[in-house]
Amino acid sequence: MARSVVLAAAERRVRSPEGYRMEMQGSYSYQLPASAPVGVDLTPGEARLIRSAAGSTGLFSVPIAGIGGSL
Repeated sequence: MARSVVLAAAERRVRSPEGYRMEMQGSYSYQLPASAPVGVDLTPGEARLIRSAAGSTGLFSVPIAGIGGSL
């Protein structure tokens, strides 16, 4: 369960590292639905799944620094 949530957040980061919902170049355009989550933050549903899997009521995030800046 936790693995799928982490992989979903990582996929969002890879697909749209700046958190953009739309991009255009000439006649090409791409737009994510307004309901689609963007960025690496956990959605409320994902946070509930992690809390449930961990059997914990407290959940927090820790900033991570990577090569070239923070993630």
